[in-house]
Amino acid sequence: MKKFLFLLIFILAAIAFDGALAKDIFDYGIHTPSGWLGLALIIGVFLTLFWAETTKTHHDKNNRE
Repeated sequence: MKKFLFLLIFILAAIAFDGALAKDIFDYGIHTPSGWLGLALIIGVFLTLFWAETTKTHHDKNNRE
């Protein structure tokens, strides 16, 4: 999860430094069904990664087995 957080912060910092790129990204609109399907796929991947991380058992903590 730390690597993902670092990647997210790095991407946001890169967008903040490049104003023209940020305007292009934030003005982007989804107008086609394939665009909506791509967005759903991306959200699904992130939710799956989050769910997999939260269901991991951590042996250094007091877990119920």
